[in-house]
Amino acid sequence: MFKHSDNPKYHIVSVRVSEEDHENLNMLCRQSQKTISDLMREALQIWIPVNCQPQRTKSWRPLK
Repeated sequence: MFKHSDNPKYHIVSVRVSEEDHENLNMLCRQSQKTISDLMREALQIWIPVNCQPQRTKSWRPLK
C-alpha cells in the first residue's frame, strides 16, 4: 500500500559521504526518529533561504 502525500516529492538527489558523516547522520536519525531524507530536507530549508539571495539582473542597455 502506498502512502498518500499532500506534498509529493518527485526529484531525487544523491550524495556521497564519508564513513564518519554517515555514522553521524545515522546517530541523528536515531536521536530524532527521522529519516536521512527528512533531516536533509530540514537542513535545506534552513540553508537555502540564508545563502541563496535573489540575483540582481542588470538593466538592459544597448551597446554603443
